[in-house]
Amino acid sequence: MQERSKVDSIKDSSQNDHGLEDTIFQGTVDSLYKGLPSSVLANIIIAAVMMSVLWELADQTILLVWFFIIVGTNIGRLVLYKFYSRSEKDFSRTAFWDQAYYILLILTALSWSAVSFWLLPDDESIHHYFPILILIGISAGAVTSLSFSIKNILTYLILLLLPVFIIEISEDTFLSNSVAGLILVFGFFSISGAMRINKTAVENITLNYESKKYTDNLIESRNAAMAANSAKTNFISMISHELRTPLNAILGFSQLLKMSDDPELNQEQQDNVDGITDSGKHLLSLIEELLEVSKIETDNLTVAIEDVSLTYVLGESLTLMTPVASAYNISIENNIDKEALNLVKADSKRLKQVFINLISNAIKYNHVDGKVVIKLDTLPNSKVRISVSDTGSGLTEEQIKELFKPFQRYDTKQDGIGLGLYITHHLIELMQGEIGIESVEGQGSTFWFELPLAN
Repeated sequence: MQERSKVDSIKDSSQNDHGLEDTIFQGTVDSLYKGLPSSVLANIIIAAVMMSVLWELADQTILLVWFFIIVGTNIGRLVLYKFYSRSEKDFSRTAFWDQAYYILLILTALSWSAVSFWLLPDDESIHHYFPILILIGISAGAVTSLSFSIKNILTYLILLLLPVFIIEISEDTFLSNSVAGLILVFGFFSISGAMRINKTAVENITLNYESKKYTDNLIESRNAAMAANSAKTNFISMISHELRTPLNAILGFSQLLKMSDDPELNQEQQDNVDGITDSGKHLLSLIEELLEVSKIETDNLTVAIEDVSLTYVLGESLTLMTPVASAYNISIENNIDKEALNLVKADSKRLKQVFINLISNAIKYNHVDGKVVIKLDTLPNSKVRISVSDTGSGLTEEQIKELFKPFQRYDTKQDGIGLGLYITHHLIELMQGEIGIESVEGQGSTFWFELPLAN
């Protein structure tokens, strides 16, 4: 089954490699064959009606021979249709099927044109003009089924109508000349209509071709992007793991150096070791962010939902972030009641990570002597909204649209690689919450997130 699907896909791709001209040719031939069964049935029925009308007026032997020629030719067309419908629609065989169709079409048209020479009564009675009306009716029906190919419709109309036109002109009576004139007018309008139908059919095939080609290009680009994204994710995951091991060793040795008292480090050496430790911790936090991203993109980031005290987790977060705020000379105003439990459904570790990311950004993108305000609002849908506001420069509409995408940074002077908000967004979603931002350029920003209350 897999081998067959591979073969089919190879065939499809090989067909897609053909140009528009080949596609139009195959499309017109396919449309011609689709109309064959109904055309065969109509030809046989009309021939039977014609034979019954002319049975007493024409030579019955000639009439029977003509009828069997019509039936035999159309059965041949039906057999050709069966072979075509079961064949593989290969571009290399399209010309063969087109030629076979054309040959049998000529035979059918010649069979009908024989009516004009052999079966028309020599008077101007209704029996003379009834077959002519039949031929005109067959020509009119052929306009819709054969117009996919101008060559086919022109051949068919000429072989059917030219003999009867010549016969009527040669009679040289008022009625025969009038009929000849009507045949001429009918032929002109039939050819005009056939050309319009042909143009529409070609345009439809062209649109389908271009649409399919565009779709194939989109699919190919999507697959390439998915492959590149998967390779990027795998690379990030691998390189992060590989870097974390030696980095932990560096941090471990720096801590041993700091604890060493034989000999005791002087102040300059202590400062250098602190620099190694701080830089190592910063680099480790970046690696952890990269690992989080790889987990998000592979759907491996998980949370453990439980009843969590919002006040307690925020208190732990502020313990870590207050020294950072002091270093930037930023004050933090916590308006959440410290005595209340404020239980929410969340993962305590991940919630702490959310608080640290939002408060850290509010500090980094603030003004000197600025303020960070944290507040809580209870919503009517059994949720709470926590807001973290800053007094920074705010964001533009364009920046807000791109804010929660990975590797988005608007101030290259600040530390980080633009993953904090991307990770925060996914963490809130995993905890069945929502996150958003309200910002006015030049007046600061307010990041908020909502979480469900515990029962």
